[in-house]
Amino acid sequence: MKYESIELLHAVIGAATALLTVEGSDDLDSSLFEGMDIIGNALNFDRLQIWQNETVDEEHFFVLKHQWLSEYGKNTAFAHPGFKVSYNATPGWYDRFSDGGYISGPVKSLSDGDRKYLEPFKIKSTFIFPLLVQNNFWGMITFDDCHNERNFIEDELNILRSAGLMIVSTVNRLTQMNEVKRRDELLYVVNSAASLILAADEGEDFEYSLENGLDLMGRYVDVDYIELWQNEMKDGELHANLKHKWISDFGKDLSDPRISTFSYSITPKWDKRFLRGEHMNGPVSSLSKADQEFLAPFQLISTVVIPLHLQNNLWGFACIDDCRFARTFTEEEVDILRSGCMMMVSAINRNDQAFQLRQASRAKTSFLANMSHEMRTPLNAVIGLSELIMEAGGLNEEVLLNLEKISNAGATLLSTVNDILDISKIEAGKFELLPIEYDVPSLINDAITQSVMRIGEKPIKFILDIEETLPSRLFGDDLRVKQILNNLLSNAFKYTKEGTVELKIRSEPAKDGEAIFTATVRDTGTGIKAENLGRLFTDYSMMDAKANRKIEGTGLGLSITKRIAEMMGGSISVESEYGVGSVFTVIIRQLVVNETEIGPEVVSNLQNFRYSDHKRRRHAKMIRANLAYAKVLVVDDVATNLDVARGMMKPYNMQVDCVSSGKEAIEVIRDGKVRYNAVFMDHMMPEMDGIEAVRIIRADIGTNYAKTVPIIALTANAIVGNEAMFLSKGFQAFISKPIEIDRLDSVIREWVRDKELEKELEQIDIGGETILEARSGRDRRKPVERRSGHDRRNLGKTITGIDMVKGLEIFGGNEETYLYVLGSYVANTRPLLELTREVSLENLSDYGIHVHGIKSSNRSIGADPLGDRAEALEMASKNGNISFVLEKNASFYEDTIKLISDIEAYLNKISGDNAGVNPAPKKDSPDPGLLNRLLIACEKYNMDDVDAVMGEIESFEYTADDGLVKWLRENVSRMNFMQIIERLKEV
Repeated sequence: MKYESIELLHAVIGAATALLTVEGSDDLDSSLFEGMDIIGNALNFDRLQIWQNETVDEEHFFVLKHQWLSEYGKNTAFAHPGFKVSYNATPGWYDRFSDGGYISGPVKSLSDGDRKYLEPFKIKSTFIFPLLVQNNFWGMITFDDCHNERNFIEDELNILRSAGLMIVSTVNRLTQMNEVKRRDELLYVVNSAASLILAADEGEDFEYSLENGLDLMGRYVDVDYIELWQNEMKDGELHANLKHKWISDFGKDLSDPRISTFSYSITPKWDKRFLRGEHMNGPVSSLSKADQEFLAPFQLISTVVIPLHLQNNLWGFACIDDCRFARTFTEEEVDILRSGCMMMVSAINRNDQAFQLRQASRAKTSFLANMSHEMRTPLNAVIGLSELIMEAGGLNEEVLLNLEKISNAGATLLSTVNDILDISKIEAGKFELLPIEYDVPSLINDAITQSVMRIGEKPIKFILDIEETLPSRLFGDDLRVKQILNNLLSNAFKYTKEGTVELKIRSEPAKDGEAIFTATVRDTGTGIKAENLGRLFTDYSMMDAKANRKIEGTGLGLSITKRIAEMMGGSISVESEYGVGSVFTVIIRQLVVNETEIGPEVVSNLQNFRYSDHKRRRHAKMIRANLAYAKVLVVDDVATNLDVARGMMKPYNMQVDCVSSGKEAIEVIRDGKVRYNAVFMDHMMPEMDGIEAVRIIRADIGTNYAKTVPIIALTANAIVGNEAMFLSKGFQAFISKPIEIDRLDSVIREWVRDKELEKELEQIDIGGETILEARSGRDRRKPVERRSGHDRRNLGKTITGIDMVKGLEIFGGNEETYLYVLGSYVANTRPLLELTREVSLENLSDYGIHVHGIKSSNRSIGADPLGDRAEALEMASKNGNISFVLEKNASFYEDTIKLISDIEAYLNKISGDNAGVNPAPKKDSPDPGLLNRLLIACEKYNMDDVDAVMGEIESFEYTADDGLVKWLRENVSRMNFMQIIERLKEV
């Protein structure tokens, strides 16, 4: 071996030592440069270059991976790492090198093809030989001398060949180490990103987590764009829509010509390639010409495009783009990126499905809300108007019975609607408990009152077994507790044809101030078949539907009861024998507020309860506060609802004005000509709902009056009609439709009544009325507000047994109200009196309850003598003095019947006196002065004045008014004040 060869061998050994000690890829570039520098200086070369092969679309390229340059060589450099050359441009090098051939010597001595190819690179001598790794043509190494012509002996060639293989081996080893490390790191990053997204909740949290996950992955792989595209068929063509996008800080500074959707028809057959699972990976310059042309506008240097298949369908694809460096991901890295993107797509798909479910749930909730409004609005009219008519009295028994059936049917339908809405809330996860402090006896009484009406004419004995040690006050959702009792009792009464229904209530103390409240309902009804018990508490299940096809109900009551009981920390169970009866037991937990026991007297009062004309008695005895000083505005788009509200508010003697839209209400409040004590606003109206109207009133009008006037919501929407929501929207309270008289009275007393004003007016409260001066007792009303045509000085002489002057004073001198109550007395006392006609030891307790009601009725109209006699009979029945009752009851019955007949005759005489009506006088057209008064009344939304003026107008018959009066009547009935104002201004 020549001396030069030995020196070269030492140099290669030194280089090998430098390379073999490299432990990590971070030191590769510096160690590789050091080794190449040793060899280059030892040989006195100018360029050492390592080229790696690459194949694109079956075309072979060699790419410069590593390069060392001498000082002289730096002046002759023609390429940098990443420079790529096609083997097609060389004189057959790929085939020659694949067979182990090499090139060596001065360039001028080479073949014509090699010489012509190499001369432009300013090379004098070269040694180019292939690098075969595991018998595969990996690439080549070149040793170039740019200033000397030289030949290499065989020993030198062998040493250089070994050096090149050693360099490639080290590069491959470290590259593999780097790939494993990078693969593991990438796997960790992708899994972390996917976990972050998969663990995210739906909605905004998911979008935030997805952005963070893409950011984590994008920053680690150091790219500029990550995009997820989802496929969609549009007009018969497959399109890709940009679903999510992440951009690096560098990418944000670039002008972004990117699109958000495109048809696959404009791509180089991407759809077919993606269906085959083909991906793109590497510098854009290495892709096919068609791909390069398509991607050219997007300023990409490198890209990875990965098709994404979900459940064997092509969901879309992911793009991972680099706008700075030419790079190629390994196949393992591509697989990891594909897995990460697939996990993201799965999460996206899950979120989209959840969003669709939420949308469907919202649509269902919205549908139920609208249906609630559509159903509850006519129910408001059915129940409200029937109650108003029943309260008015003066009806014969058959009509009254039919009205009660109408009202009860409306209440049943309302209960059905509420069940459907409750179950929809439960399914949507929006069913909440709203606990308050409540009175236990009152809750039990209300539950019984609402349920026993289902007995009807059936021979059922109701037994109430209540533990005397029940706490008097508890803390919980009293409405839901009442709903549990109502559901169990109503089922018992519905499915029991005859026999008994028993309600047993017990409680026992528990830890942390709780009480375990147990209610058991036992009936002798149809019972439940054993095979049906398992699905008794499931939604929409009605047992033995064929046999019970005439039984009303949704099949939801027990399911709802079970859910409520479980929400209250309890349970429900059932024991039943088909054809014999059933026993339902509900256990719930409630907080104890007051440990005082309800005691035996309260229990006795509850046990003696029987449902008998309860609704009529309650309404007849209710005395409203006289609020003649008050003005209220009712807003509702349904004219019937306005009639119901006005009818229910009439006994308060308030001025009740009505408008039929939120916009009209806003204008009335903005105008301020009438300053209302309160506004009753319907929740759901066309064009503008009540919530939006209140927002404008509170925020936009700007007056202190608009900001502070009490506004009470009227809502037939049980889903969104909850107190917390309305209070947060500027309302002071809310009343559910159908309107309950008790609830209306409570709201009016809290938000309309002004006790301070009453003190200033020196009014006093007599039986709930506040209308008389404290010192003189003079009626403060205007003459037009008093009833005329009746001489109050003769009242005391009219009906024997009644001090009618005293009776009139009970109602604040309001004769119309007093006469109304007398009519109610006639209608309601006679059937109650019939229940006292036959008395015995067995029904003595019931007798006491009935005579107690008659006592109160007598005293409420000024019939104190009969009231005193009723009280004596009541006390005797409580004391068990049956002999006294038997001795006195017959005469009491006869005298009361006579009083009822005398009152009825008196009322008929008054009605007869007013019955004679003379033919209406004729006129050509309405008096302009009356029309002007009607215009002013409409502008002020003063319904009382509107009615009064219309009464005067309609007292004439018109021969040439072109139908104006008829038109006015129709539009007054519809509350179309704006149209009336416009037409009257033209007149």
